[in-house]
Amino acid sequence: MEFSLVVAHDSERGIGRDGRIPWQIRGDMQRFRELTLKSGFTNVVIMGRGTWESLPKKHLEKRINLVVSRTLPKATPQITVCGSLEEAISFSEGIGKFSKLNVSAIGGVSIYAAAMNDLRFQRIYVTEVDGKFNCDKFLSEIPKDYELESRGRWVDECGIKFRYLTYERRK
Repeated sequence: MEFSLVVAHDSERGIGRDGRIPWQIRGDMQRFRELTLKSGFTNVVIMGRGTWESLPKKHLEKRINLVVSRTLPKATPQITVCGSLEEAISFSEGIGKFSKLNVSAIGGVSIYAAAMNDLRFQRIYVTEVDGKFNCDKFLSEIPKDYELESRGRWVDECGIKFRYLTYERRK
């Protein structure tokens, strides 16, 4: 089983503004899809209610969508609602008994914070966007038990510079 966080943030660790991602970067979306939709795996995404509400289709196709919320109804056709991150992880581990599992925490703030402090989450995949985007939601600092494994070069897409970083939890 692979547990990771997938996040994009600006120079101030901002991740969102007014319930949306404040930049549109095709390369970032392509990487997000590659990381959360791995071939040969059962792919699970864990997100908070706000992240779920920001999705245009209210689910990510070809992935099991787990939404952490205490206020959403438990049963809908495209998502499974869990009361906590721990409940979502337990649900995922149950699926993982039958197949190779790729679990990605994809936001928001509280899901990222809880996942970074859960020892099952071993990697953080970051898209670092150069600049300040007047965000109102921010990623907390990456804990010191993660170390930078790789840092990509800056790329420019439509005037927005970004790069990919990967952190791995120290053993």
